[in-house]
Amino acid sequence: MENSAMIASAQRVLEREGAAIAKLIGRPLENTKGISFRVNENDEGVAYCLGTEITIFKKYFDPREWDLQGAMVHELTHAIQRAPEYHDDFVWMEEGLADFVRHKLGYGIIRVGDPHRGYGESAGFFNWIYNLDDTKTYYAMLKDINAGIRPANLDTLLAAYNNGSPQKDFNVAAANENKKLARAPQRKVAGPKL
Repeated sequence: MENSAMIASAQRVLEREGAAIAKLIGRPLENTKGISFRVNENDEGVAYCLGTEITIFKKYFDPREWDLQGAMVHELTHAIQRAPEYHDDFVWMEEGLADFVRHKLGYGIIRVGDPHRGYGESAGFFNWIYNLDDTKTYYAMLKDINAGIRPANLDTLLAAYNNGSPQKDFNVAAANENKKLARAPQRKVAGPKL
């Protein structure tokens, strides 16, 4: 895939999904403006976001063109969020939120579990919070995350956003959510071929 085609595809994802991403992460629509893309032809990697610039790794996407749109939704979430730099203890929040958005827009499958174990499971945590009470708790939590407030640990987060629910209640809810997610229809590829 030519560099110009990769960038054009990424730009189309921004145009098609930007407003939905901004809404899902509680950020203003203006944050979808000024985002740029570049292709790295030499190094190994998938993609990353630094400020409002998203770098796409050609070596990864040449054989995996089908995954470009889902990866762009993930990276666009970071760019639109304009999040402050996260402490290592909270990377699961930033990455989990991006994978949750990818899932909600139909570009990936998530699993609910210990949010510290990986992107997919922390995305499941956001999905669980989102489904608690018609999204009220989810958007309250996003407001704090977007303002830079970081909980001391997962139990504090659960207590603050689930009316004091301890970790064991989350684990039970996670198991039930996984059963629902396993039955939910998912796209076989990361979106329509462009």
